[in-house]
Amino acid sequence: MAETDFILTEQEQANLIEFLLSKSTIFVPCFRYLTKKIQRITVPEDVLAVIASNKLEGPLVILSKEFSIHPLVTKKLDWQGETRYFIEHRYGGPYLEMLPSCYLSDRNPPLLTSGFIAYYKSYYIGPHQVEIEPSAELRSLYRSTVKFLQRTCVKHESAKARRRYLIAPLAREMIVQGTETNVQGLRF
Repeated sequence: MAETDFILTEQEQANLIEFLLSKSTIFVPCFRYLTKKIQRITVPEDVLAVIASNKLEGPLVILSKEFSIHPLVTKKLDWQGETRYFIEHRYGGPYLEMLPSCYLSDRNPPLLTSGFIAYYKSYYIGPHQVEIEPSAELRSLYRSTVKFLQRTCVKHESAKARRRYLIAPLAREMIVQGTETNVQGLRF
C-alpha cells in the first residue's frame, strides 16, 4: 500500500481537496448508508462539511473516470437492529483513499489528528473477485498529490512510530504552540 501521512489544518486540507477536485475526481464518504446508494461529492465545501460532521466511519474514497472503472461494492450490515450498507474496502475502483486530518476543538486539550492519502497494491472486481493492480493514472494522481503536499509541507518524523509526516505550516505552528496531536514522539 502506498501511503503518505500528513497533518493539516482545515484550511490546508481545503487546499488539498480543491487540488484533488481540480483533477476531475469525486469524493465518496465512508458512512453506514441507509440504502446501497452512496453519496458522491464534487464540491469542496460539501467535502469539508462531511469531514466537520464527524460522521465519517473510515476514509474518503476518491474516484476518477481516469482510473475508477469498476463500481464500488457495498455490503449489507445489520447494525443495532437496522439494515445499513457500507463500502467494502479494496472492492471495485481502483481508487485513492484519504483519511482527513481533523482538529478536535471540543477536546481538552484540543487535538489535531493526522491523516493520509493512499492506494492499495491491488483491488478486487467482479463476482469472482479477480485481483487487479492500480492503473498508471491512479499512481500518477497519487504522486502529483504527494508533490502538491511536499511543496508546502515539511517532513517530520515520529520517534516512536518511525513514520514520516508531511506537516503543513499552520498545523506545525499549532503544534509548536501546544496543540496536541495523535502522533506520539513527533520531532521538530
